[in-house]
Amino acid sequence: MGFRTPEQELEDFLVPLPQWLQNALWCVALTDLENFSWYDSYFPFTADQLEELKTTAAGWQPERYPRTAEELRPRFEQILQRCGPAQWKRYCDNAKASGPLCADAAREAGETQKGCPGARGT
Repeated sequence: MGFRTPEQELEDFLVPLPQWLQNALWCVALTDLENFSWYDSYFPFTADQLEELKTTAAGWQPERYPRTAEELRPRFEQILQRCGPAQWKRYCDNAKASGPLCADAAREAGETQKGCPGARGT
């Protein structure tokens, strides 16, 4: 196996993830339908709730993934930091601007990682 750049590793890491989970990791705003999947990853809907959502939220189908954004975030951040300062800054800026979606990620990145300008407000 040849040398893989951090950018290739990031792409390989993200490819199998549903779009809502990629957006949650990047701390970008989720659509209403993506929010249902995000919520379902933490508090799985019952069969009755799923049926109701399928009729009331037109077009929504559950996209389940066996791990949550918070479980994947440490590895995602490790790869991002190796990708260079531009990717890390993008993530930190998103985390700072995202409000509750990534409040914990922004705080933790600012406290535990060096050079996260968005998370610390610097």
